[in-house]
Amino acid sequence: SARHQATKLPQTSSRPVMAQEPANPFMNTNHPCGSAKKIHGHEPQTVFSGHIKPGVKSEDAVAYLKYHGYRSIVNIQEPWEKEYVDLADVSNAAGITCVNLPCPKVDGEGMHEDKFTINLAHITGLVLLGLPRPSMIMCRSAKRASAIWFFSHAVKHDLTSAQVMMLTADAGLPFVGDAPLLYWVARFMMQADEQRSRARRIFGDIAISHANELPGWNPDKQVATAAEGWHQHLFNPGSQRDGADRFELAEGPFSEVIFPGRLAKSFGYTEGKIPQTAFGTLRTVEGAVDWLSAHKYRSVLNLLPSDEQHYEALEAAAREAGLQHLHVPLPCPGKPGAAEAYTLNQARVLALCILGLPRPLMIVSGKMHRASAAWAIAHATRYDLTSEEVRALSLASELNYREFPLLDKWVSDYLALADQAHGAGRKVLGPIDIIGQELPGWSPAAGV
Repeated sequence: SARHQATKLPQTSSRPVMAQEPANPFMNTNHPCGSAKKIHGHEPQTVFSGHIKPGVKSEDAVAYLKYHGYRSIVNIQEPWEKEYVDLADVSNAAGITCVNLPCPKVDGEGMHEDKFTINLAHITGLVLLGLPRPSMIMCRSAKRASAIWFFSHAVKHDLTSAQVMMLTADAGLPFVGDAPLLYWVARFMMQADEQRSRARRIFGDIAISHANELPGWNPDKQVATAAEGWHQHLFNPGSQRDGADRFELAEGPFSEVIFPGRLAKSFGYTEGKIPQTAFGTLRTVEGAVDWLSAHKYRSVLNLLPSDEQHYEALEAAAREAGLQHLHVPLPCPGKPGAAEAYTLNQARVLALCILGLPRPLMIVSGKMHRASAAWAIAHATRYDLTSEEVRALSLASELNYREFPLLDKWVSDYLALADQAHGAGRKVLGPIDIIGQELPGWSPAAGV
């Protein structure tokens, strides 16, 4: 595996250049840039590694990442693993976006398809595509990290199964020796090839702008970067605003649909656009995909746990029809123990998933409390909103998440981080890539 040897660069910003490179705190660091460039001509700004070495402090690990210019880290270890270290607080305080995406660590025989699901591959892929580069993916031994890298890399460069096999062999990626991981990647690529045969892309209509990459980055050198600028919004809490579009449906799979785009635009939070995202209360799964297709939706995010809705049928029908489907279950916020699911990490994951899915997008939850909270988080991320701006939006009755104290606290805690980032001249998740594309001329009221 590639080892990082320091090369000092001249100071290029107000951040001081460190006198000595921090020691590499990660096991088995691997950057497959040479192999990737040979196969498809692009050097990825993603490195995967094993766990943090014993005895290394979180602050020292983050200092190493900062020294080498990393702007995000994805920890895919499960919290019960012995070597697990949660870097979220230290990383985010240092301006490095950290997301925890647990990837199963399995033992014994079998392919473990119930754990290595295509849905998990899609969630992981969307998060990785949007995160700021350069990025470090960390797990125990780098096996899982080298596998999930393909869920974004193959999509980003529209690779075929043959190209993935060539890249895997040339780079000597360690997941090849792990049968369940190899089968997981193979199943994902089979789906990608199937979509290609139908003139579709596996993640739908997304745009890879490379806006989240750092020009000229080299993992072996120190990087000094200037502070990111932040766009200050014109905010007038006393201004007259339009309400959200709300449709109550007497029949069909949806009993109610809310489209908050006009509300957001009236505040001036959308760069003159009306966001193509809606929330819906699902009456029945039967006919839901036909309804969504007829109304030109291109993706659906299902927040309902399996005990509230039989999501597998919705997922299968959506993908067959060419709609993108993600299942990110959130428990009813009124249930005992629900608070464990509403974490800042879950907010980051949902924001990146929502911003990565093709538009128009339908977010499904029970009475739309969870959907409106998730939308508020993603919308604030997309348009760099402050807590004051989102609070003004949330006064609208259609954004009903504030009826549950747990959801109100969840959104508020995330926005507190956004306010801190703004104060430091940064964005809450850094310079992410907004890959989900809108559908020109779409109207939420057409045919409803």
